[in-house]
Amino acid sequence: MAEKLVVVIDGNPALEYHRDRELTPRQQEALARMDAQMDGGIPLEGEWIDIPDRLQRAQFVARQLVDAFDAGNEPLTAATLAWLAERIPDLKQIDVRHRKFGVAIHLISDRPHVPEAPVQFHPPRSGK
Repeated sequence: MAEKLVVVIDGNPALEYHRDRELTPRQQEALARMDAQMDGGIPLEGEWIDIPDRLQRAQFVARQLVDAFDAGNEPLTAATLAWLAERIPDLKQIDVRHRKFGVAIHLISDRPHVPEAPVQFHPPRSGK
């Protein structure tokens, strides 16, 4: 299990969830309520999914996470991030790209987020 889940938005790390911190009983109940709501089906990419599987649920919740983050809804952002981290333990990063015609969301489990190091370019020294 990955210890940390990082949400990268348009190339910048925006959120982190550390799995080594325990959820309170109240937070665990909130995640259970989210599961129960999704048991009744979810809308996903313009279709209704009656019995969503784990990946479909993750895609749905990731979309809610992005919408909540973009709207500045911190409680929903935190709840959806916790759901993704706790219910998809191998998830290491969520890559979000805002495009001209929508948002692309990629759930990444095969590699952790590695911060990019800036590259410094220096002009060549003159041979004088």
